[in-house]
Amino acid sequence: MAQASETSSVPISDTSLDPGMTDNDVDATNILCDSEGTKIDDMVIPETYDSSEDKPHCEDKEPSESSPELTDVCRLQIVVDDSLLSLDTSSLKPPTDESKDNSLSNQNSLDNSTDASFDNVGKDSDGKTISTSGQGKVVSKRRRCNTMVHETESVSEDELPEDSKVLDTEAISDGELHTAIISGAETVSDDELPPAKKRNFEPKKSAVKKKSKPNFKIVAWDDVLARVHASKTLPELEKYWKVVKDDPYDFTGWTYLLQYVDQEEDVVAARDAYDSFLSMYPYCYGYWRKYADYEKRRGDKTKCNVVFKRGLEAIPLSVDLWLHYLGHCKTTMKDDEKLLREQFDLSVDKCGLEFRSDRLWTLYIQWEMENRRHQKVMAIYDRLLETPIQNLKNHFEDFQDFVNRHKPSKILTVDEFFAIRSHVVNKLKSRNIPIDTTSNPPGDCEDTNASCSDEETVYMRERIISLRYKTYKETLNKIADRWMFETSIKRPYFHIKPLEKSQLDNWMSYLDFEITNGDFQRTIILFERAMIACAMYQQFWLKYIKYLEECSCGPEMIRSLYQRACLVHLPSNSHIALNWAAFEEGQGNMGLARKILAHTDRRSNNLMLVQLRRIHFERRCGKNDQAIKLFEHYISSSTQKCATMALIAKYAQFCHRTLNDHARACEILKDAAAKYPDEPKIYYQMLDLARSTSIGFDQRCVSIFNSVLENRAINLETKLQFAQMKLEYCQDLGGDLTELMDAQKEYLKILQEYREVQAEKYKTEGMFYYSKRQ
Repeated sequence: MAQASETSSVPISDTSLDPGMTDNDVDATNILCDSEGTKIDDMVIPETYDSSEDKPHCEDKEPSESSPELTDVCRLQIVVDDSLLSLDTSSLKPPTDESKDNSLSNQNSLDNSTDASFDNVGKDSDGKTISTSGQGKVVSKRRRCNTMVHETESVSEDELPEDSKVLDTEAISDGELHTAIISGAETVSDDELPPAKKRNFEPKKSAVKKKSKPNFKIVAWDDVLARVHASKTLPELEKYWKVVKDDPYDFTGWTYLLQYVDQEEDVVAARDAYDSFLSMYPYCYGYWRKYADYEKRRGDKTKCNVVFKRGLEAIPLSVDLWLHYLGHCKTTMKDDEKLLREQFDLSVDKCGLEFRSDRLWTLYIQWEMENRRHQKVMAIYDRLLETPIQNLKNHFEDFQDFVNRHKPSKILTVDEFFAIRSHVVNKLKSRNIPIDTTSNPPGDCEDTNASCSDEETVYMRERIISLRYKTYKETLNKIADRWMFETSIKRPYFHIKPLEKSQLDNWMSYLDFEITNGDFQRTIILFERAMIACAMYQQFWLKYIKYLEECSCGPEMIRSLYQRACLVHLPSNSHIALNWAAFEEGQGNMGLARKILAHTDRRSNNLMLVQLRRIHFERRCGKNDQAIKLFEHYISSSTQKCATMALIAKYAQFCHRTLNDHARACEILKDAAAKYPDEPKIYYQMLDLARSTSIGFDQRCVSIFNSVLENRAINLETKLQFAQMKLEYCQDLGGDLTELMDAQKEYLKILQEYREVQAEKYKTEGMFYYSKRQ
């Protein structure tokens, strides 16, 4: 499971959704009580920080009467150990030094010593932030950005208002606005059964003490809106917030809000807006940059670093965000070469396999050249030449220039230097070419008069290049295999606008190719790239999950993917949420599965598939009393007659076949027939129930037939069907000839009436048709 930084939490209305929860953590009898019997109204979520103060929201304390009730118009962002859930692709590689994993957080130790250089940042021709220190010229002129196939992850014009200017960075604040939550009942309480009233943003009184878990807290819509309403410095702020409050998915409304707060000096308002937006759209890397730039302009280095960290963990494959972050690090960490190198290593570990990451590798090489770490430059080229990325040909040409400009003893490790020199010496001896045996290995004090001969140096350089040429050609073949897919990608970044079908097909075909021909690591990277561009399409999430299951990945990795899909990107998608519930049930995590189903039920707007899935989950858990409560709740709150009839039929079958209570099943159907006398589905179900409990002729079936035929509320066509069924039943199973003849007479009588009605109907319709033609 991916790790992340502190993130904003979410408003919720039920108990905690803990990925590690087991069934033992769930109260088996009361969904609103914990193990100590204390009533819990709201579910808690991971701790973040309020943008208005540097301490968590909702610490353990008695809520006041004005405490806002958490609403359903919010989104849960699960955080484990203060980390946002995102897939850490670097964990798929062989283990590296622990210092790399912790390098982002270690940078804070340098903040106090870099005040003077914090703002020493310049702009390049593309508007990207870079260090103003001298750059080593490693890359030749032919390989500037005009050779790129596509500009990596640029923000489209549709993503910002027309009159807005894209700033260099962006970030997320702490009072995040969420629009969907996981809040689910473990069992069904009496409070849940009445039809839920429409929620609003008005605070409700609460006298119940909320119990929280360590490192968890709640942030609700009301917290943000209360600060907005109380703001005196920004009189227009509430108008901007009203737009996104009414429709949290109004992307244009969000961009205007962010543009407004970014130009003002109200820090709390800006953080609220950024955090709320980015909790809903974490793949909008451009706004992470803008947020970080906002904190940088304020001079808050700690907040700026936190924003960068959160953004890079939310979208680790954003090349532009990594470049911007590294530019920031080059100014704040310029006195700590080791720590800065860790940041570069981390960037290529997490993002180096991205096809458009060539600029990231170039920046790393340039920085090492500035420090004259030629052996490290050589190591970077060794990694780069076996990585399929765009412009690899230019990189190989730069590599050749690098080798030809520097002595082999300066760029090779000791072992490789001796191995290559030994091969060259033997080759020169075989040709009777004089050689100098006084050359020193790397690391020794070298005298200019004791260096390799020109012949030896030339042959060594050729050997160095030829050894890597084979790897380069193999990598070019991999690029050629993927080139058609890569050049067909027109929108590699996230946007709420739908993708063209051709783009979706290209991504799907690319994934199929990588699954068949690629390795696990590259396939995961491609899936993560596809998730950025296709985050709103459930088929890609399901394909990703299926691939992980087929590869026998651990449940934590699969669970993190479900959480990202269901809690962030597709909070209203019932299908994938039901799959998640089934996954957790299969893992034996019944408490979490129950919560997922309860949340999906509230979000699905009375979708019967979800209702039945929830009921039968309780049945499989052996909690038939809860299944009964759910049946009765859904039947009483149903607003569609067809759904009500189906639920009544399922309820009767449940009582008869699961509870073995035939009398109760009959009573349910009789009550329904009295309430809905014109509904034939109830009588069909009564017949099915009577036939399933008897062998041969049963007078109860005849009584049901007669009740339908005598019911004036039922239409003539339905009566004809039941009359025919009665006739066939008496003929097949009956033993009384008189009863059979009476059934036949009744059937013929109804058939005659039906034919007369139909004839009159056709006559009327024919006259109408004739008059229209006239």
